[in-house]
Amino acid sequence: MSIDAKKSVQRLQRLEYLRKTIDQQWDEIRKYITPYRGQFFKDSASEHSIEWKQNRFIFDSTAVNACNTLAASLHGSLTSPAVRWFDLRFRDSGLNRSKAVSMWLEEATKITYDSLRESNFDMEVNETYIDLVSMGTSIMTNQVVETADGDLEKIIYKATPVKECYFEQDWEGRVIRFYRKMRWSPLQIVDKFMGMPNADIGDGIIQRAESGDNDMDINIAYIVCKTDDADTIDTTKILAPENRPYQAGYVLLDEQRTIGATDGYYSMPANVARWRVTADSMWGNSPAMAAMADVMTLNYLVELILASLEKVVDPAIMTTERGLLSSLDLGPAGVNVLRRMDELAPFESRARFDVSELHREKLQASIRQAFYVDQLELKDSPAMTATEVSVRYELMQRLIGPTLGRLKVEFLDPLIRTHFSTLYRYKKLPPLPEELGQAGRAILDITYTGPMSRVQRSDQAQSITQTLASVLPVAEAKPEILDVFDFDETARTLHDLYQAPAAMLASDMKIKKVRDERKQKMEQMRQAELEEKRAKAGKQGGGTPSGTPPAAMGGMQ
Repeated sequence: MSIDAKKSVQRLQRLEYLRKTIDQQWDEIRKYITPYRGQFFKDSASEHSIEWKQNRFIFDSTAVNACNTLAASLHGSLTSPAVRWFDLRFRDSGLNRSKAVSMWLEEATKITYDSLRESNFDMEVNETYIDLVSMGTSIMTNQVVETADGDLEKIIYKATPVKECYFEQDWEGRVIRFYRKMRWSPLQIVDKFMGMPNADIGDGIIQRAESGDNDMDINIAYIVCKTDDADTIDTTKILAPENRPYQAGYVLLDEQRTIGATDGYYSMPANVARWRVTADSMWGNSPAMAAMADVMTLNYLVELILASLEKVVDPAIMTTERGLLSSLDLGPAGVNVLRRMDELAPFESRARFDVSELHREKLQASIRQAFYVDQLELKDSPAMTATEVSVRYELMQRLIGPTLGRLKVEFLDPLIRTHFSTLYRYKKLPPLPEELGQAGRAILDITYTGPMSRVQRSDQAQSITQTLASVLPVAEAKPEILDVFDFDETARTLHDLYQAPAAMLASDMKIKKVRDERKQKMEQMRQAELEEKRAKAGKQGGGTPSGTPPAAMGGMQ
């Protein structure tokens, strides 16, 4: 399947038309909250067209700082670069109890996480969170780069600007078509496609590139489409690009033709995440949209305050119609000729800065509340204790819990699965243990172990230990109460909650062997004690075996 250029251009144009309304909202957010995320209604054809003083529209930076704070909190809580924030587990709990499988999962998780860190993911993900918090929709794409001999070289991630992206989804909300509209220069076109099969660059573009033309005025789109038989293709093996379930290619929009060879993906390379889903729309809404009215009001209020402040600092001068004999000179060492000394006076504006400042503080507090800043930052605490950290993450979990669930489903889960599948496909993971081969098709799940999840799991572990601590004193008087608990399962649960190394757990076979040996030793000790008791009883009764009834002894005499 190849990209149909004309149909793709028509679909993209329709998506652009349908998004005109939200583009206006995004442009306001860009103007007042994220001034350097790119303009929506102005194409930057060259470096000279970029406005580096866009923040001059902003008179109060509360919203800008609040947006960055929430994005950084998400980064540090969900995908912290300092600690491993996910683990791999099989949905079948029986497989996870196998020591060989647990060791394989631990090693596979380590390799996947290390590979993710070696890529540019940590650098790009914070930009993704900024788009998510401000625009309500963020898009991260991935690109697998192969070596000349077909091996895996690296995986590149890119926080793609939402203003360039369009997508179509199926009835389940999954992205099946992705469009990225860009503006390239002739030099970029030639550098990208020269020497590529089916390049078809065109003489005009080549001539402009040879003349050193760097104007980025060529409209080009990168389009990814799901094939009709995508669900039937085995993606565990390396396939030729044209045989993969997702086909991709570049299209020159003005000429409505493809350029370069067709590319292929094993899964959708664009992960679309939304803060909240907007009713009747594929695009999400965000805290920035909720705070936009307060942001614009605050911005206008501060502009008025600055204008009033200017009048107070440098007030207007009043005089009578005939009081001034020369032009008014208010500069240093200026000389003014007056009829009378008391006929020149400053004009007092009588501005109520106390009222305006009170209203300003209310608006700032409302904006910080929309971005959860006051709830996420602990006040009057130079160094947070473990309890304060726990409280902070508990607050975040409670306030943005629905969004975290959506992020896992739409963003983190497919991203990790794609990264893991890529490593597995190129044989970068250890060989599968025998138990997995015998189990058939095993479903892999992702467990998140970042700071926020770690605090939540720590609370669960603490509840287990507190329950046992409360029961054990009672068990001293009534031991049978311990029969209520499955201590094997309790130990495994605590091991998982604390994310302890898999090597700590013994295999089921080893556990059975140790318990059988212990049972055998206990039986031998019991028999030895019985023999010892019988021997002592025989000595005390003159050789009479222990436990012989007196009547029987009399009968034998």
